[in-house]
Amino acid sequence: DRVIAITAAVVLVVLAGVVVALVLGAQDAGINTREDLRLEQARALAGSMDTRVQQAFTGIGSTYGAPGTWKMAVGDPTDATRLQPQDPDANTGTLLVSSDGTLVNGSLLRDPTLIGKKYTREGLDKVLTGDAALLPAGPGITTSRPTIALAVPVRDAAGGIVGAAIIEI
Repeated sequence: DRVIAITAAVVLVVLAGVVVALVLGAQDAGINTREDLRLEQARALAGSMDTRVQQAFTGIGSTYGAPGTWKMAVGDPTDATRLQPQDPDANTGTLLVSSDGTLVNGSLLRDPTLIGKKYTREGLDKVLTGDAALLPAGPGITTSRPTIALAVPVRDAAGGIVGAAIIEI
């Protein structure tokens, strides 16, 4: 009888171990599957966002970066009028910065006295060399909240870079 009881106890311990191992394996498999699914979703979303950003760069580049579009003179009223948002409920605005980093014009500026002063923002130097960019989050000058910004080079009628158009988002 003792042999049967010991055998039964050993079988129960082995079965309990197998059940625990199976449960832990299933749990790990479930977690891995969920992580893989989330990674796949993130990649799909990133691809979709990349496409949207590229389309935005193309549209903004053709609107704001077309050669000769802007006079780029400090406080120029024609440029100021063109920068005004079409949406009356707009919360952020657009800036024009010359190649030397001077803020030459802007719409919805919280402090209009910034026009004519030096403007700095991380990533602006890349735009002033000719590459459109999505600028990282930083303090906005058209809103009290931090903004990211789409920036494109501004060209004169001959195609030379004379500054950047920056749209705070």
